[in-house]
Amino acid sequence: MSYLNRLFSGWAMKRILLVGCFLLLAAAIWFLGPFLGFGETRPLEGYEPRIIFLLLALALLLGFWFNVPRFVLLAVVACAAVWVIAPFILVGDSHPLEDPLRRGAIIAFIAFITILYGVWRFMRALALNPALLDNFINPKKDQSELEPDLSEINAVIRNGINYVRRIHSGIPTWKRFFVSSRWRSELPWFMVLGTKSAGKTSLILSSGQDFPLPEQLDRIGKENVPTQHCECLFSNDALFLDTAGKYIDDGKEHQIEWNGILKALKKYRPVKAVNGVIVAISVTDILGKSKAELLTLSATLRARLDDVRGALGVRFPVYVTITKLDQLSGFDEYFRNLTAEDREQIWGVTFPYNEDKGRADMELEQRISTELALLENRISNNMHVRQQEEYSVTDRKGMYALPQDFRLLSQRVTEVLQNVFFASRFDETKFHTTLRGIYFISSCQPANIGLLNNSTLVQKWRNVIRHMKPASPASLSQRSDDEGQLISETAYGKQYFLKQLFRDVITQDGDLVSYNLKVQSKYRFQNLLGHVACIGLAVWLVWAFLISFQHNDGYLQAIGTKLQHLESSVSRYVKTTNEQMLPTLLNATQQLPEYGTLDVENPSLDWRYGLYTGGAVSRGANNLYQFFLQKHLFPMVEREAEVSLKNAINSGDSEAVYVALKLYLMLTDEEHFDQSYVVDKVTQAWQKSGKIEPYEEKGIFASHLNTLFTQKAWRQYGQAADSELIKQARAMLAEKTETARLWGRVQSHLQAQAPANLTLRKMVGENATQVFTLSDAELLHEGVPGLYTHAGYHQVVKKSLRHC
Repeated sequence: MSYLNRLFSGWAMKRILLVGCFLLLAAAIWFLGPFLGFGETRPLEGYEPRIIFLLLALALLLGFWFNVPRFVLLAVVACAAVWVIAPFILVGDSHPLEDPLRRGAIIAFIAFITILYGVWRFMRALALNPALLDNFINPKKDQSELEPDLSEINAVIRNGINYVRRIHSGIPTWKRFFVSSRWRSELPWFMVLGTKSAGKTSLILSSGQDFPLPEQLDRIGKENVPTQHCECLFSNDALFLDTAGKYIDDGKEHQIEWNGILKALKKYRPVKAVNGVIVAISVTDILGKSKAELLTLSATLRARLDDVRGALGVRFPVYVTITKLDQLSGFDEYFRNLTAEDREQIWGVTFPYNEDKGRADMELEQRISTELALLENRISNNMHVRQQEEYSVTDRKGMYALPQDFRLLSQRVTEVLQNVFFASRFDETKFHTTLRGIYFISSCQPANIGLLNNSTLVQKWRNVIRHMKPASPASLSQRSDDEGQLISETAYGKQYFLKQLFRDVITQDGDLVSYNLKVQSKYRFQNLLGHVACIGLAVWLVWAFLISFQHNDGYLQAIGTKLQHLESSVSRYVKTTNEQMLPTLLNATQQLPEYGTLDVENPSLDWRYGLYTGGAVSRGANNLYQFFLQKHLFPMVEREAEVSLKNAINSGDSEAVYVALKLYLMLTDEEHFDQSYVVDKVTQAWQKSGKIEPYEEKGIFASHLNTLFTQKAWRQYGQAADSELIKQARAMLAEKTETARLWGRVQSHLQAQAPANLTLRKMVGENATQVFTLSDAELLHEGVPGLYTHAGYHQVVKKSLRHC
């Protein structure tokens, strides 16, 4: 069972959930990674990126397991993202981070920034805690030299915050959006300070508050174990942070733990850390110590209150409770007649809070003395009434000691509180008083312990007989064990002057605390800055959307006008089938997305914000343009090529047949398609026939052809090849040998480079015709073709054959 308890403890469950999340993440990376991406990009499709991301997940697991600084984990994630995802980032028409060297440079820069930030954090930690350098250089130290573990203290404060958070968690989720997060400050927090055995825990548990936690409810009316560090006691009206007495009695030895409590409070409650401080000092501490010890106690209490104010940055009321009032002689005899309702009253004095410090400080000691004297007079004035109500002579005698002991207690209390709360020129106590009240209480009455006033005549003789010279004004006395055992059974049955104090004063003063102005100003500035940023962003977005909407709305209206004209032109073209109108339609569809100075493919920012329609219009216009090219222009090109082939066959020109057949076959069969050849031949043919004139320029027509043949489905609306026409052309070409056809093509190709024809006049001179003559009149006038001469062969034909 203990194993299961450890297994399902908070620490173990966090680790189990962490490992489970890692396994789920690893499975998702390996099995779902190849299907994840954006567009057609799949960054995790290969094995290498998935392995990198698995190692990244493992690094995150180890980082969270061993509490690695978050900035290191963030840097590791950034490096992995740069290496795996960055190559797919498109900037313009290129992927600038495909080069591993560039990615390596970015990763090196991230590592450099991370190291710089880590060094800065380390130097800052050294500045705040110079002893950290010694621990870093010499980590092997004795256990006694190590700082105490503050995790338990942090856990106590954190659990208190989590418990208070239940107030907010009980609200339905849909209502939380409309409810502020004031739950953090709705339940006031009070810190309880005091010496050891001052009865701090019993003071809280006997206060009449409702404690909802069963384990704390069960401790009411019982003796409690001393608090080790600190403890949160939860009631319906407040949360009480009970601290150990060692922070007052042994403050220097436990300073680190005390600072840990304040740091935890500042971390989890930065604005209103505590709503007040309850200082518990027992009668034994006041009357049982010498003046030097009381001065030390006063200095320690003052230092602790200064620590709370300085570390938490709040100004709070301080409630001084004098506990164990029952140890005064005659207390039980004098107050035993009080009813349960009478015992709930307040026995003490409450001062105005936040009054003028200059006036209050001059009267502090006098006011305390005067108010406590009134309490003493009340006891003395009511003494004769109590004497008449009691029948036991022993009880009557015991009552007489109470006013004298209370007077002595009042004097010492005045002295202690004067030293704790006097104004200082070096802090805010100069301007504000924090003492809220002084209250005398008794949470339990273990009658086996009492105080004897050393100033009485009987006690003086007793000390002389025992050879005792007490330095304190009172001494503890213990009764016999049998008597103490008999009385201790009813010791926790009564509480004096507690319930009304907590119900009507302490828990009602939760709003007297001042905020941590520094943190509150920071939060308010952050909230103001955040609201201003959000409002500014909203205004900017609204303005940007409005401008973008106006631009795109005007653009769509202009496109609508163009479409109306284009629609009418298309209707006329369909009705008339006038080929002269096709160039106008092609130009209109091609220029349809254009609008003023707008760059359709790369518009400026004021056209964007999710409202840009130029891309959709451009794609639609391009589809329409491609349709006109494939549906109307290509059939005309194909038909013209067929007509050219028929004309070549009819003319009997084998060279023309060869060129026309080659073009026709390329247009009807994509297997041996040569785009540049087809565009060049079609352009020449249309230019020769005059059909290119409607296109105005040769370049415009060529660009249409290039756009047409760039598409994969450019033959979508083409006709099937005329096999009979192809057979007829091939039969005509077959009438000549292949060598003759090849030589004819070479001859036509080299004709421009051939030298001039060699005539008879050039061979024998100008007067050659008077001596020589040729029977062939054509040869006489034309001469021998230049390619067939000696120069033509060696200078043109032979060189061309070498290059071939």
